[in-house]
Amino acid sequence: MSDWIEKVHALADGELAGKEKEEAQALVAESPEAQNELQWARLFKEQLREKVPPVGDEECWSACKSRLDALAKTRTVETFVGRYAWAFCLIFLVGIFSAATMGRMDRTRPLAGSHVASLFNGLTPFNFSGDGEAIAAVKQRVGVQPVPTGQEVRVHKLELGFVDGRPAARMVIDDGHGEMNLIVVRGVASVEGFNQRYESYSVGNFNDARAVCWPDSGCLFMLLGNREFPDLASAANQLRQGN
Repeated sequence: MSDWIEKVHALADGELAGKEKEEAQALVAESPEAQNELQWARLFKEQLREKVPPVGDEECWSACKSRLDALAKTRTVETFVGRYAWAFCLIFLVGIFSAATMGRMDRTRPLAGSHVASLFNGLTPFNFSGDGEAIAAVKQRVGVQPVPTGQEVRVHKLELGFVDGRPAARMVIDDGHGEMNLIVVRGVASVEGFNQRYESYSVGNFNDARAVCWPDSGCLFMLLGNREFPDLASAANQLRQGN
């Protein structure tokens, strides 16, 4: 296995820290191939956790092992399984990734709270020289411009990556009244648990911050900050002006 692939998988497993983690994150930020590998690794490991739960019934497991031992003694079965094992594995993998793909295409499925959390610790920092460059990078990643053309937004920080297999971006912006997080995720329209409404927005709380959410152009937008919902909604209205 190539050295860069090992680094990407170690990053996906959370095995890196310090300088090694920074080097791996820089590699992912600079290489589309590494970004795809990281997305695939995270999706594969997530699917394994969801689809292959640990065995909790020892009696059932013992019965399964006995049955497998009996099958192993039959030469015909051994030959058949040995000959077509690759096909069974292929069918199994196709089933997993087909389900994952359908899930990503289903915009009615809300973004889970655990995935919202990964927006703050699972994306890769992106270095930019100006606000316009940051906005262009978000558009390239998620396919939609986060703010209207010509509108000035001060961007203090930008992170890009994938969440639940979907392109995502998080910007730390300042509207003159303090910093807020503007998050854009492609291919989803709502957030799990955000069932309250304020004006045209879905609203909810995440950790110590409030958030307002709205769908636009095939993406979910979230604006989070230490403000009351009316103030966040007003900031969102100003941000969307011209869209």
